[in-house]
Amino acid sequence: MCKPRFAWGALAALMTVAVPAVELLDPMQPPAAPAAPAEAAPEPERAVWRVRAIKIEAHRRSAMINGQMVTEGDEIDGARVLQIKPRTVVIEVGNKTTSLSLLNHEIKRHPTIPR
Repeated sequence: MCKPRFAWGALAALMTVAVPAVELLDPMQPPAAPAAPAEAAPEPERAVWRVRAIKIEAHRRSAMINGQMVTEGDEIDGARVLQIKPRTVVIEVGNKTTSLSLLNHEIKRHPTIPR
């Protein structure tokens, strides 16, 4: 009779021993979605400059850019106006220069001057 007590005692001792938890997976669960790629930092918005008019006089050159009259040397929306020509305006943004042009249909001529 001693043996059955020993067996129950051994079983009770085994039941009190800590067993590491095992994570059971559900076989019906769909596979995990792949990790989303890290989003790139959004690019800063580029300013848009639009030349609406250019006026060249003997002593002054001016242009209307984005609704604002500017002359050579002025700054507008982060750009410096370097040069105003009859059909283009040259601006500097950072270390880069860009040429802005009037569209052909926006160029107006004096009615007495032949094309």
